[in-house]
Amino acid sequence: MRDGKSALLDRSIDSTLAYQGFGGSVDRDFIRNLNYVANSGRKPDLTFIIDVNPEIGIKNARKSKGRDTSRIDEKDIIYHKKVAEGFKDIAKNNPDRCVIIPYIDGIEKIQEQIRNKFSERYLDRF
Repeated sequence: MRDGKSALLDRSIDSTLAYQGFGGSVDRDFIRNLNYVANSGRKPDLTFIIDVNPEIGIKNARKSKGRDTSRIDEKDIIYHKKVAEGFKDIAKNNPDRCVIIPYIDGIEKIQEQIRNKFSERYLDRF
């Protein structure tokens, strides 16, 4: 980022494209153009996409303690499969910045994979 600062986000332009474009069938070029304008043409340097079977993802979201389900959680499996395919398509078309992390039961295992991939790319910068 500008001034040597970084930002860590849990959602980005890719989420908008996957959820609204692939899952919600909003025109994808329209979303890309909006994202471009809204972000002044900036894109993430690195995006982690956790590849989880939609049935498992929905089940986990619905049983998460301490939070209510969202309107997205309540959508049908077809919607969630479209979103998952959308993220895979985004990763395929942006291999320079997208890293797919296979879902492994247990947050610690996923965090370890993310730390390892991040270190491979940025360890020499810090």
